[in-house]
Formats: sequence, structure tokens, C-alpha cells
Amino acid sequence: MLSHYLSRLAGAKFATSLALAFALLKHAHLLLPWIFAPRASGLARYLRARPEIIEIVYGRFIAANWDAAAKTRTAQSHVETVVAIGGIVDVEPEAVADLIELPFSPEYRVSLDQPRWLLREGQLALSIWEREDRIFSVSFSLRTDEGIRTAFVGGIQGRRQVEGEEDVLERYRRFTKNAHGARPRDFTLEVFKVFCKVIGVNRILAVSQDNHPLTGASGEFSLAYDEIWQERGGTYDGHGFYALPVGVSMKSEDEIPAKKRSLYKKRGAMFADIEQRLSECLATRQPEKLRSAVGEIHVQAETSGLDTLLRMLAYASAIFVLAATNFFGGTWIGFAVGLAFVHATYWILKGNIPERAGKRIRALARLRQSPVAVRIFVAMVILSIGFALDLQLDAGRSLGRIFKLYFILVFLSSLCLGTRVTLIVCAVCLLALNYLHLAPRFSFEVHDWGDVLEMLVFSAMAAIVIIIPRLLLVSVELSAIRRRGEPSRNEPQPHGSR
Repeated sequence: MLSHYLSRLAGAKFATSLALAFALLKHAHLLLPWIFAPRASGLARYLRARPEIIEIVYGRFIAANWDAAAKTRTAQSHVETVVAIGGIVDVEPEAVADLIELPFSPEYRVSLDQPRWLLREGQLALSIWEREDRIFSVSFSLRTDEGIRTAFVGGIQGRRQVEGEEDVLERYRRFTKNAHGARPRDFTLEVFKVFCKVIGVNRILAVSQDNHPLTGASGEFSLAYDEIWQERGGTYDGHGFYALPVGVSMKSEDEIPAKKRSLYKKRGAMFADIEQRLSECLATRQPEKLRSAVGEIHVQAETSGLDTLLRMLAYASAIFVLAATNFFGGTWIGFAVGLAFVHATYWILKGNIPERAGKRIRALARLRQSPVAVRIFVAMVILSIGFALDLQLDAGRSLGRIFKLYFILVFLSSLCLGTRVTLIVCAVCLLALNYLHLAPRFSFEVHDWGDVLEMLVFSAMAAIVIIIPRLLLVSVELSAIRRRGEPSRNEPQPHGSR
């Protein structure tokens, strides 16, 4: 069994996996709001859709000078801010929301989505599309601090030339002509600034070139970010970001040559029209069109090995707990059975079972979405079976063997019943341990400090057991992402900030 795990781990870079594992353990307290978020909450839904978000505690995210706390706070606040705004901003993870058609041609439109391949530069992307092709994007995350709503821009990208497609520069020239002389890059930023104004953003902070996580990476960075932000009215804030004005930046009439004033007037009317359309879209809280984001998974390297790492963390946690119970009189047979139970759970979650059995397992997994009353009833059934089995066995069993039995109940609850119900199950198991097995038996009296220590050890190990199924579930989701994550030929490849 160990050789199987090692062979799976061989597909990942060992040093990277080890560093990420250390970062996850070091910053585990920062991830607790995600792990223990109520299932119906925005955080829990986002984590199910983008489980790789937890890797930001180690990997890059928007700004190089952000530590793990700043990155996780921004990612968490983004989800909460999006839920608070709602409507067109709260777009489904695997969908592209077409907000408006551009005034000068129905072939061009503005969209909002959550492309996986841009996640490290922002959790949302506002893009300009020409027919079915994305030609420019701004990646950003929203954060609210004491009522101040900020948009952090982590990247701006154009379209890379793909063999067999129309020349990209020719497409840009055509767009510029249609947009009254506004280049696609500048146009995209101005539309983004208008969008921020419409959704109530108070300030826009765009990452400086020196503060971008990819600065210095060979061949990874080709756009002069500082120059771009300055051209759109940005001023350096001294902390690695350029502050951009919210809303359209237009030159005064005195700054415009006489022969271009007519063009700038048309451009100003165009952006006013766009602002009106975006305002109407926000008011109706419905995008013009919603379509599937097929073939937009580009960052396989970002999640490569993470599913294996999380699974190994789950197994390592199980080994630790099972081995620790042996110090309280558990047996190595129980150790092997417990580890096999964990592995069988992962094996079942990956779908390695007959279709009919799979349907039953999936029906059981849907219990997590049931009302709390239903889940509590199921928890009572699980506890009743566990306690009945406990009472049928000999009373002189060691605490280690009792721990293992109760941990199975906790594991099943964490897998199927959600966090709050699982915590109730843990509390009931702790009371049962004291009542049925700690002296004096059949009493809730705490005899000495040794009993307190044993209950504390049980509680600590139960907390680890709660996390193990979550690690397995996220590992399964990441593994599925890697299996289906083939980039489409027709989708834009990272360009500009990459």
C-alpha cells in the first residue's frame, strides 16, 4: 500500500509538495474559515468550485509583497463581497456572464467570469469578446475593509496568436477603429473602471510591475504594467500598487488637439452609453446572456500534485491518529483496519465501484445538503449503532480500541453530515467516553486529572479525524479537475502578464 502512495507522489515535484505541505500546516488557522464554513455559505460553495484556492498560502496571488494572511483575507473577503453585491457579479464558477453588447457592434461584448487559468491574478475577470474569442481581460479580486470596497487588479492580458486564426494585431486594429480610436487594452481598462463605479467600488489598486509575482521569471512578463496604469490615470501609492480613478478618465477639451475633438467626443459618448448599459444590467440583476465556460482550464500546473499532496496529508493524519491510539492500548490490527477504512473511503469517492453502488453512495453524500433536523436524525442513528456495538463488547477493553470505534463515528459524520452536526457527534462521543469507560463507570464524574488528560487527547485527535474526510473530498475534486483539464485551441492562452 505504501509503495502505491509513493508511486502516486512521484508524479509531483517533491520539493514543491513538501513546501506546500509545510505552508498548509503553518497557516492552517488561516484556512479554518474555509474548511468549517457552513455548506450553504458562499465560502463553502466557492471552495467546492475552486478547491485549489487553498494553495495561495504558499503560491502566488495578485501581489508579491502579500503574506499568507493578506492573500487568504483578500480571497475570503472577495467571496463575501461578491455575495453581498449579488446579481451579475455573483456569476456561476463554470459560466461566462455576457453583461452587455458594445454600442458600436453586436459582435463585441463585455463579459464577467471566473477563469481558472487566471485565478492567481484575481478571482474574477472582466473581458472583451469578439464573437466567440476573448481578446482582452482584466483579472481582479474585491475586498471590503471597514466599509471601503477595493478592487485589486492582478493582471491584464491580451490574446496570443494561435496558428490558423486571424492575425491578432489585425483584430486589434479593427477593434480600435470601431471603438473610436480606443485600443483594446485601454478600452478594457476603461470599461473595468466604469464597471467598478457601477458596483460601488471605492478605489482601484493595480499591482505594480515590481510587485507582480512573476516579475523576474524568465519569459513570463512582457507588458509594462507601470506604464499602462500611468496612462490610465494611475498614481503609485508607495506600497506596490497604482491607484486608478474609478470611472472613465477623459482628457479635458484643452488637452485634445482640435482635429481630434470630434473623435474624443464620440468616445466619451460611447463610454457614457456603456455605463448606462452596465447600470441597467446591475439594476435588473441579470446578465444579457449566460453561457458555459467550456475548455477554459489552463493552469494544470497550478494544481499538479496538489491532489496527491492533500491525500497524503489525509493518510498521514490517519496514521498519526491510529498510531497514537496504540499508546492507549490499541492494537496494530485495529491500526491496519482503520487505515484500510480511510483508503476505502477515498477509493469509493473516486468512483471505483459499480454504478448501482455509486448511486447509493452519492445519495448518501447528498445528506450534507439536507436540513439540519434530518442530519441530526441520521447522526442519532449512527451513534445508536456505535454505542450498541460498544456496549455489546467486553467492558475491559483498552481506551485505544474505544477511541478507534468512536473515531469511526466521527469520520462518517464529517463525511456525510456537515461540520455542525459532526461537532455534536464529537461532544456526544466525549460524554459517552466519560460515562461508559472512565472511572467511575456510569457516571459523569471526573475522577482525577488523568481523566481530564484522556478526554483532551480524545478531543484533539477527534479534531484531526474531522479534517481527514475534507482533505479526501478536496483531493478527489482536484483529481477530477486534472483529468478533464485540457485547454481548448480556441481559448486565449496566457499573454501579456505571463
